[in-house]
Formats: sequence, C-alpha cells, structure tokens
Amino acid sequence: MTQHLTIRHFKPINVPASLTSLQGPAAGTVSLPHHLVWAPGNNEYDLGDLGAATVVYQAVLTEGTTAEICKYLNADRLIQLWPRLSLDRFIIDAWESRFPELKGRGWAPPLVTISNETLHASH
Repeated sequence: MTQHLTIRHFKPINVPASLTSLQGPAAGTVSLPHHLVWAPGNNEYDLGDLGAATVVYQAVLTEGTTAEICKYLNADRLIQLWPRLSLDRFIIDAWESRFPELKGRGWAPPLVTISNETLHASH
C-alpha cells in the first residue's frame, strides 16, 4: 500500500507556550505580510468584521511563525473565533491538546447553508 504524503506531513505547526502570549489586537485594522496571506492588495483587515477576522486567524495559524502568532492574534478573540475557523485537523489537534479551553467549544454552523436540492441542481 502506498502512503500519500502532503505538505502537512512536513510543515511544522507552531503553537505558543500559553494563550497569554497572544498579544495581538482584538479590534481595529491589522495589516498582514504577503507571506501570511497570499492575496493581492495591501492585506489590511478589519478585525471587527467576522469574515475578515476569520481570514486573519486562519492565515496566521496556518502560515505564521510562533512570533507572528503572538504578534497578530489575541487570546480572547481566538477563543471566540475558534469554532468558526476552517483549519487542518493537525492544527486543530495541536492547539486543542495544548489549550484545553479550546476543546469542546463546538463548531459553529456554516455562514452559508446549501440544501440538497442546490447540490443536485449543480450537477
């Protein structure tokens, strides 16, 4: 049997020693470097906007170093957003094993609901 390896098998998952080290802003605008968010433009995000905050937290948790995680993320905001983040299972497991307060928070319903009729109609 052949094992299929992906980048997640080789890329380190960065997790700080404590949530209190997450000293980023809870509100306002944050500008992320392009190596964290590979998108055109100035990469400025309003953390008061749920969608923008979700993009920031997903990008930083996925692509950031431990120092960047501590710089851009806020502990209280992370706990609030955690159920909405779409992250690789390896990242979820690493963070939840280090920080039990993230476990059991339940995953939020999707922002958009697609019915079975819509799925069948698209085929």
